Amino acid sequence: MEEIIKYALLVIGGALAGLINIIAGAGSLITLPILIGLGMPPTTANGTNRIAVIMQDISATYKFIKNKRLPIKIGLKLMLPTIIGGVIGAVLAAGLTDKILNIIIISILVLMIIYVVWQPQNWNPSTKTNPKDKIDIFTFIIFLAIGFYAGFIQAAATYIWFAALLWRVKVDMVAADAIKIFLNLVLTPFALIIFFYYHQVLIFDGLLLGIGSFIGGWYGAKAAISWSPKFIRILMIIILLLSLLYMLLFKLFKVF
Repeated sequence: MEEIIKYALLVIGGALAGLINIIAGAGSLITLPILIGLGMPPTTANGTNRIAVIMQDISATYKFIKNKRLPIKIGLKLMLPTIIGGVIGAVLAAGLTDKILNIIIISILVLMIIYVVWQPQNWNPSTKTNPKDKIDIFTFIIFLAIGFYAGFIQAAATYIWFAALLWRVKVDMVAADAIKIFLNLVLTPFALIIFFYYHQVLIFDGLLLGIGSFIGGWYGAKAAISWSPKFIRILMIIILLLSLLYMLLFKLFKVF
């Protein structure tokens, strides 16, 4: 019975995370607490989570391409710094202790809640867009740094990509959603190989999580085009608060 509950939590949690991750970002801040809560060491959770990330990104990227909402030329130009940074980040993350990784996840949750609450203007879709065709050196460095972070911990990386795409590349909200998922998709297999090398991936659990994430990613891509940014923001705040509460009570202060 306990195994059935565990499998159900993986699939349902993956679906919710996939949905949230595509329409806004920070889906891993849902899946990482779930994996850790099921008894997985944080370092292994960080690696196992990448299987689900790949599966959700495949479904969402296909959906964006099918609806002709992915500016593929911009995505291809940002691939190189993303992959370079991601590989370096994954190598460093594989050597972290569980305690440090728990503290990092909690810190990211706090920062994300503050950002989402106090920056509501960043959730308004652009009505007039003029995307940059050329990627300058500053933008290259920014996406190198985001790639490093994504390879390192993954949690909230797509949200950071989302903000950077709106700010530096000047794409609209839907295009930013599509490009961030594409970049995540091209980076994650490299990071996953590194975590496999360090024996920090549980394949079966990752696949169950990935099945849910694949479904969530499919519907998330559809929702990103049609859902209200205000509604997405409120949903993000609720989920981030619940994830933070769990990590504080169960993993940092060990209340129960």
